[in-house]
Amino acid sequence: MPPVPVLEAMKLIVEGLRDAIGPECEVVLHDLRDTRSTIIALAGDLTHRSIGGPPTDLLLRLLHEGKTDENAVNYETKSDDGKTLRSSTLFLKDEAGETVGSLCINVDITYVEHFRKWISAYCEVGDLFSDAAPTSERFPRDVQTVLETALSEAIESVGVPVVALRKQDRLKIVEILSNKGIFSIRSSLLYVARRLNVSRATIYNYLEEIAVSE
Repeated sequence: MPPVPVLEAMKLIVEGLRDAIGPECEVVLHDLRDTRSTIIALAGDLTHRSIGGPPTDLLLRLLHEGKTDENAVNYETKSDDGKTLRSSTLFLKDEAGETVGSLCINVDITYVEHFRKWISAYCEVGDLFSDAAPTSERFPRDVQTVLETALSEAIESVGVPVVALRKQDRLKIVEILSNKGIFSIRSSLLYVARRLNVSRATIYNYLEEIAVSE
C-alpha cells in the first residue's frame, strides 16, 4: 500500500513519545487500511506485541461501529499478564478525512493502583481513580489469536458444541462476530466457515440475513 503522510510522520515520534512519558509506557502505531496486520511502529513492551501484529478487539469493534471521530482517552484495561493499564486510542485521518490509522498509548499503573487501594484502606480517603470496571480489551500478538478467541467466545455464548449447532446457532455466532468487526479481517470468513463446518457461501448468506434483519 502507498505511504500515508500522517502515518509516516507519526512513525518519527513513536520512540520519542514513549521516552517522554516514561519507561512504564508503550506506544503503538496502527495502519488501519489492512486489519489483518496493522502495527507499523511501536516502542515499549507492556503487551509483548511486535511489528506486523493485528489490532486489538476493541479497536476492531470501534472501526466496525464507525466510532472513529472521537478519541478514546484514559480508559483502564488489563494486559494478558495481569498488568493494569491506563490506555488511550487516538485516531488518525488522511487529507480526505478518512480514518487510516491510530496511535495507542498504554501506561502501566499497576503499582499506582496498588498504592491507591492501600491509601484508601489505611486512611479511608476517596478514590483517586474511578471505580468503573476496566474496559475489555485484548492485546493479541497475531491475527490467528484474534480469530480463535473471538470464535471460541461466540460458540461458548450460544452454549452448543460445534457438532450440534443448528442454523439459528450458527446465525447467532456469525452475528456476534460481525458486531465485533471480525469479518473486516482478510481470510476470516474462510476460517469461520471451516470451524463451523459450512461453506463460505453459507457464511455470506448468513451475513445477508443479518443485514436484512437489521
